[in-house]
Amino acid sequence: MDSSDAGDSKERLLSPDDYIEPTPGPPKARNARSVNLLRLWTLANLVLSLALLGLFLNRLWPRSSRINRLLRETSPFSPILETVEVRTFQSTIDGGIAAHSKSSIARLPPGPEADAAWKRFEEIRTVVISKSDVQRMGKDPTKAAIFPDEQWGFGEDAYMGQLDIVHQLHCLNSLRKRAFAAAWNPKAEADAKEYPEWRWIHLQHCVSILLENLMCHADTELLTMNWIEEVDYPFPDFSINKQCRDFETLLDWQAERAVDMDQWMNMTKPSGVTIIPGEKEWFQLFEGGEASTAHDH
Repeated sequence: MDSSDAGDSKERLLSPDDYIEPTPGPPKARNARSVNLLRLWTLANLVLSLALLGLFLNRLWPRSSRINRLLRETSPFSPILETVEVRTFQSTIDGGIAAHSKSSIARLPPGPEADAAWKRFEEIRTVVISKSDVQRMGKDPTKAAIFPDEQWGFGEDAYMGQLDIVHQLHCLNSLRKRAFAAAWNPKAEADAKEYPEWRWIHLQHCVSILLENLMCHADTELLTMNWIEEVDYPFPDFSINKQCRDFETLLDWQAERAVDMDQWMNMTKPSGVTIIPGEKEWFQLFEGGEASTAHDH
């Protein structure tokens, strides 16, 4: 083979017609984008599925069984806990003894201002509850009083209910009035000797109600002690931290559902209702017009 043949061979080897284009490698960047899009799509579907599941469970699980979950675990049944959120919060009790502390209506001096403040707290209002409420409260609906439909027009499933905490505050206010009676009535001590027996029995009832409730809810908080300037012995610090319920929520619930007070006070006992024995020793103490006072004790 001469040199010209060798040159021709090189030219053929390098000819564009004979050039073989190299095979491209795997499209790494494109594959990475595809994987990321797939992950995002999977995540989006997962989030959507969870959201739909939440909506489905929300329909199966009514709001009444979701609110006040912790309170219901430590409380007997109350329709309040299924209809309105009762906020709880931490608060420090005003444990000061001196009269200059005015953070509570209990600190107000006896008089019209204090009476007006207490009236708002102690006014017992009657609300409508259902037969189911009565049963879940552990009471017999055949004995519980129903609003007479002919007088109220509420229908057949309208039972009478009252907030117990308001009754307790009524009892506390009754004791307050008796304790401070001399402050606005100079003749109070003399009048006490003429106090009707039923009034003393009512106060005993109130002391018993408050005692039983305090013992039932027996708080577990402890008092600490402080060394103070005025005395040589440790003095208790009554300003302790409490986990409180929003009392205003309960008053609002009562106000929104309370029946007309005048109509309530003028309501008459209907015929055909279940009558149960009362405390004869109590009602026998009333003579004349004072008997109506027993309606609001």
